[in-house]
Amino acid sequence: MFITTNTLLAVLVGATLLVYAPVRHARFAYEDEVYVRPAQQPLTLQTVLQPRGALTALTFRANARAHGLDPRGYHGVNLFLHLLVGLSVFALAARLLPTGYALFAAALFLLHPIQAEAVAYVAGRAELLAALGTVGTVWVLAELEVAWLFQKF
Repeated sequence: MFITTNTLLAVLVGATLLVYAPVRHARFAYEDEVYVRPAQQPLTLQTVLQPRGALTALTFRANARAHGLDPRGYHGVNLFLHLLVGLSVFALAARLLPTGYALFAAALFLLHPIQAEAVAYVAGRAELLAALGTVGTVWVLAELEVAWLFQKF
């Protein structure tokens, strides 16, 4: 029996959803309110132009518009971002490594317990967005390096 990469990725996504299923019932914790309460206010130019966290603040504002103070929406966005980063890790690793290693890298990222904080705490969204930006940047650099190597030879 031959199992395709897409099937293994679907199983990995399913396992991630299963592992993080309790987050659906989580409330805001610790400093989550510090980020969620200001997002309920109208968006200002000062919020958008702040030196750090502007993208995070914008995503919290979009969450506030869609879900108000319901924590399920915020946790759902964090879980979606976590899955997006994990699949991006797979795509990057598959570009540079054999598929089996790429699947292992994605599984390690998606299922490692250290990632629970970024998914379960709303405030962890900044780390997820930073990880997505980092993986995207490395992807672009890897593409440029591969293109440069082909042009050289």
